[in-house]
Amino acid sequence: MDFAKESNILCILEGIETSEDFLMAAEMGFPLAQGYLFQSRNVLV
Repeated sequence: MDFAKESNILCILEGIETSEDFLMAAEMGFPLAQGYLFQSRNVLV
C-alpha cells in the first residue's frame, strides 16, 4: 500500500465479504473495496 500511495496509484481491494474485512481494509488505508459484502454476484443466463 505504501508503494501505491507513493506512486499515486489507486488501489481497489477485492474480496470484502464481511464488515470486519471492510474495517480492516479501511484501517490499512485502502480507499476503495469491492466484494460480496456490497453486492452478491449476478448470474447471467
